Amino acid sequence: MSEIKEHMKIIGKDGTPVGTVDKVDGERIKLTKKDSPAGHQDHHHYIDRKLVGSVEGDVVKLSVNADAVPKTEEQTSKAGERAAEGLRQATAKDEAKNESKMGHDLAKGADRFEERSKSSDGKSAEEKQKG
Repeated sequence: MSEIKEHMKIIGKDGTPVGTVDKVDGERIKLTKKDSPAGHQDHHHYIDRKLVGSVEGDVVKLSVNADAVPKTEEQTSKAGERAAEGLRQATAKDEAKNESKMGHDLAKGADRFEERSKSSDGKSAEEKQKG
């Protein structure tokens, strides 16, 4: 379905408008916010690409009627945002504690993975497998 492009109209099998393509996001079609129902304009809704029946010109025609289209929401809750921030802070605090204990900064990214994968003899799993 690479022919689905930004700003195309989406209609149900019955010809009823469903929305407008904002972009294709993996296996989902992201609808523009302006097509969201009242009370939901602050976030995007998505339609599974499996529901696409055909693409004709600048119109995406679904294989189901408009009222049968399950639109999923992508919305972060305030509680979720607070929980994520709390986790980031706890991780940073734990990392600082470990750096203090070790007397040096911990490695970052892939180097951190390699550092953590070493066993008490100082060899990584890869080194042990080689010989």
